[in-house]
Amino acid sequence: MTFDARTTLIRDGRASIALEGVVPAASYIEPKTRRLSVPSAAIHRAPDAASEQIDQLLFGELFDVLEEQGGWAFGQARRDGYVGFVEAAALGDAGAEITHWVSALRTYAFAEPNIKSAPVGLYSMNSLVAVEAREGRFARGAGTGWFVEAHLSPIGFGETDHAAIAERFLMHGFG
Repeated sequence: MTFDARTTLIRDGRASIALEGVVPAASYIEPKTRRLSVPSAAIHRAPDAASEQIDQLLFGELFDVLEEQGGWAFGQARRDGYVGFVEAAALGDAGAEITHWVSALRTYAFAEPNIKSAPVGLYSMNSLVAVEAREGRFARGAGTGWFVEAHLSPIGFGETDHAAIAERFLMHGFG
């Protein structure tokens, strides 16, 4: 039986413990769950920033790390199952439970609950946020900054008009 290397967490004879009895490996390891702590990060085919980007993680996404070496983490994205290398410095602890997702196409997080304060990052739609405080029209995300709360939606709330979402991308020059 063959397995898709893009979505099977195995490397150099070591595999995720979840694959024991499914794929042959010299050893099976319990991956360490980490969360992306920067606005976005590429998942590369090799531990090299110049290597092919095969996927991307957005802020707040979980990444199951099988091993870390030379500043790179090899693992699997929880959201879509892709396997590859992410710069280890972009990953933090699993942290607080996610409460919201970015529903605007793009939005800034700010250092203070004020759009005139310094931006601390530009976040894309579907980034995941754990709201830990509110002030006025702003919500502070754990491990980041203050978002305009209208740019966030609670987990479990999903947009159902897919054509309207596509039109938003076209209206803003993403098409």
